[in-house]
Amino acid sequence: MNYYRWKATNERTGDVYAFDEEEAKLKIETLFDVVVEDMELIEENVSRERIKGKEEER
Repeated sequence: MNYYRWKATNERTGDVYAFDEEEAKLKIETLFDVVVEDMELIEENVSRERIKGKEEER
């Protein structure tokens, strides 16, 4: 999985884990009903353990 930071046309922002940029955009636009304006790859090949660790920190 890769870790992306995104910004929508309505100024809403967030982070998402996805296999590629296309999947990330689809997830964001479907779940949040927004249009993605900009997306930045933060980290490639993030492990499941690291993702679970980040979720537990929140």
